Amino acid sequence: MKRTHAEIKATLLAQIEAELDKALAWQEKSKSPNLTAFETQVLSIRKSIGIRVLQEVIKDAESDLPEEIDCPTCKKRMQKKGKRPQIIETRLGTLELEREYFHCKTCKEGVFPLSEQLQVSDLHWSESVARQAVWLSGKVPFGDVSKIMAEVGEVSISKSSVWRLSQKWGGYFRAEREKEQELEHFPVYQDFSSTDQRMGVSMDGFMVHVLQEGWKEVKAGCLFEIAGEKILDKETLTTEEIGCATQISHIAHLGGPEVFGKHLWGEAQRRNWKNVPETQIIGDAARWIWNLAAQYYYKSYAVVDWYHSVEHLATAGEVFYGTDLPARQSWLKKQKKTLFQEKADEVILAIKEKVKKKRGESRKKLLQEVSFFENNQARMKYRSARSAGWLTGSGVIESGAKQYKARFTGAGMRWQRSSLERMLPLRAAIMSHDFDARWKTLYYSPPN
Repeated sequence: MKRTHAEIKATLLAQIEAELDKALAWQEKSKSPNLTAFETQVLSIRKSIGIRVLQEVIKDAESDLPEEIDCPTCKKRMQKKGKRPQIIETRLGTLELEREYFHCKTCKEGVFPLSEQLQVSDLHWSESVARQAVWLSGKVPFGDVSKIMAEVGEVSISKSSVWRLSQKWGGYFRAEREKEQELEHFPVYQDFSSTDQRMGVSMDGFMVHVLQEGWKEVKAGCLFEIAGEKILDKETLTTEEIGCATQISHIAHLGGPEVFGKHLWGEAQRRNWKNVPETQIIGDAARWIWNLAAQYYYKSYAVVDWYHSVEHLATAGEVFYGTDLPARQSWLKKQKKTLFQEKADEVILAIKEKVKKKRGESRKKLLQEVSFFENNQARMKYRSARSAGWLTGSGVIESGAKQYKARFTGAGMRWQRSSLERMLPLRAAIMSHDFDARWKTLYYSPPN
């Protein structure tokens, strides 16, 4: 029989009084306790009272259930088979439930109406504990998640349980991403600004060690809006406005550029790329990047990362001048200025002059630098790009790659391919600041 409000209240007040009596007895016995001791004792009381309140208010949730209910699969009657215990770890502590169990003779399956009512998708963990564990696993190693939750949240969860949760929900995140590629209208998890804002896309790659395969490249991409940012010019000491990336969303894929390109284009579609009047693509000189650019982003303003180009200039200078540092720096300074002023043809001629004076391996390396500038000359309009408010550096995706590497390439880290494929979407969602929105959608309606 369901208890009255007054009966539940009386039970809880008696339990609370018992906890307060324990606290007062502790105070009387303790000799000059410090603030930390008081804090620890009060927190213990708070947690004990919290779990008792939770236990009592849930206890009567099933008292009105009939002897039979309809089977959710075949719609035939299911019979009540008594109570079954369940232990769930919550942020308040360990919750012990006695759930009514119903069984269907036709389907040979059983259900726990209370678990469905409480929306407990994970057998031993409340939704908030599962979410915290999965979110943290996308940021730090599984063992660290266990330690953080025990130390900060006072929730006991093992390293292996964290791994299992991350694999389950990472699989859901991945499946949702795959599903989005087939939709005509993409779901929106973030409120992006109006489409009159310029947008950009950037791509890069980073290496992760995959068990039984060795080091493999993960391709990373990001979509972003381009806004203006005022900076101080170190030479003229005047302020100027340059382009910067905002509202960044991330995609990563372990595999070839074909699938990655489709996923990134799907993200562009979701963010209404086709209706944005001005767009940009920026990246280093990797061939696969510009192949995808030609396939998907052929109308966008294209720029090869400035710092990447400067590195190639520096390499050419080092090959020719060797240890003559003053001459090397002087030559590099001059060529950087020439390149920024959109005179890449003069830079090419300058390197070709050096080629004439070298033989063997040095000549071969200089010719490679000539090829780099010849192949990318059309994407080196740096002064015009900067004046027009476009990005000239691909730091936005390089920063993203570093964030991925911080999670997946720590000391001694080796990944099963299937495990890494589940973790990448979690990390991307966290970096895109849409983890919570995706989690809510998936937790309450997980994919089949």
